Amino acid sequence: MSIARMRTLLLTLVILAITARGLPAQINAPLAACADGSLEAKIAACTKAIEEKKLDPVIISIAYTNRGRWYVEKKQVDKAIADFSRAIAIDARAAPAFFHRAQLHAAAGRKEQAIADFKKVLEMSPGDAATREGLKKLGVEPPALPTPSGDGGGYGGNPLGLY
Repeated sequence: MSIARMRTLLLTLVILAITARGLPAQINAPLAACADGSLEAKIAACTKAIEEKKLDPVIISIAYTNRGRWYVEKKQVDKAIADFSRAIAIDARAAPAFFHRAQLHAAAGRKEQAIADFKKVLEMSPGDAATREGLKKLGVEPPALPTPSGDGGGYGGNPLGLY
């Protein structure tokens, strides 16, 4: 996936997350900057957003998830897992954080932890193809798909996707 496509996906998902939760549009410059510049600049911008006391907790969760993705790109897996875990602690509905953490657990051979995280994503987005595929790669058959509700749900994540 190209950098430009990842940035577009990031911004789209942030807007969708805010819209879906009915939050005010409080994406400030530090959070928007999480998608621009060098890895160091993006990590610094996400850190600034995390430290901003006036932001809604869901926005802070998104900043942790985004910073975790940049840590993955820097191959700083422990920091990435810590950020995904913080995002989840703040917002238990942070499906992208669960998804990315599951992928890191799977890559490290922590199968049970990966399965648990993938299953959490499916609780929120039962039809998510990438998550269902992640479970299959771990030898677990995903649960049957529910009858479509027309909500258009699904994280649509992938190993290089952004929140």
